[in-house]
Amino acid sequence: LSPVQIKALFGTGKPFTAVTRSGGKAYWLTLKPDGSALAVPKRKNEKNTTGTWDLSAKGYCSKWGGSRTHCYTVDKNGNQYEVRDRVGYLVSRWIP
Repeated sequence: LSPVQIKALFGTGKPFTAVTRSGGKAYWLTLKPDGSALAVPKRKNEKNTTGTWDLSAKGYCSKWGGSRTHCYTVDKNGNQYEVRDRVGYLVSRWIP
């Protein structure tokens, strides 16, 4: 997806499902138009994480908690979207 498509589909402030590749943890992920972000675990005993996000030349970048900024690309695969890091490693699947 282009950065403009990522913003139109996911940067709306409406939560969508994100599932991590490592550990298979599921979250309600919200990318807000103002650049803020929220990850709410679907498991009850885990804490919410706040962060920021923005578009990049090839996709989008995010920063969560005290971590540094990481950038990703997003590709459609059937009814899901694959989120890949800068070397192409699959890190998450998004389900709108």
